[in-house]
Amino acid sequence: MNSKLLIIPPITLLFTLFSNAVYSIPPGEYLAKNGRGTLLVTARKKGQYFKINTYGANGHSCFSEGIAENNVNIEKDDLDKTCTITFIEKDDLIQVSTPEDSCQGNCGARASINHDFFKVDDICTSKNKTKKLKLFKKYYSKKTFALAEKTLRTVYDSCRSYMSIFEEMEIINDLAVTYKNLNKKDECLNIIKPFDEQADMSETQIKENYFPAEAETLAPIAKKLKFNRDLCQSLK
Repeated sequence: MNSKLLIIPPITLLFTLFSNAVYSIPPGEYLAKNGRGTLLVTARKKGQYFKINTYGANGHSCFSEGIAENNVNIEKDDLDKTCTITFIEKDDLIQVSTPEDSCQGNCGARASINHDFFKVDDICTSKNKTKKLKLFKKYYSKKTFALAEKTLRTVYDSCRSYMSIFEEMEIINDLAVTYKNLNKKDECLNIIKPFDEQADMSETQIKENYFPAEAETLAPIAKKLKFNRDLCQSLK
């Protein structure tokens, strides 16, 4: 009785394995730099469910959600045009890209879905950061300022690169008044220093140098920065 051994060339076997492989985005929360957006990924049976929020100039934004199979999602955007979103995993980030003008129906004129979204430290995820900010307020209200400073400074140092300029300045204001209460003049002035230019601007100057929606958000924050800087300068 003769038997024949089926021999599969290694290259053919390797090609078969890769062609049958299913690529998926690792679940988790990813952030774009400078507060430009978030990417949330959840594992589902038919693929990875994703939700993208991105932010551009003057309050414009994008939103998209769906299922990514083999790291691609194809759907119709709000203008009934084909929207193809590709997800590419690179080291510690997910690169989200679309063909030129594709998916613009999901976006304002000054916003885009195309961004690099980074896997961040646990402290910077929205849930954990919210907990830390609440803890800071608890410590501050109880006048345990050293604990308040330590809690908020950890968030600031760990997550700064993923904050919008407005979120960063809001946290700087909170740190400044905390340093003031700790009688730490130099720390207070140094934390505000990168935004001295904004603190020195009048409301008219802010309106002349920023888009309308941004100017409206910035004006009260800049005013508070100047007020806190004056408080710290008065410390002995």
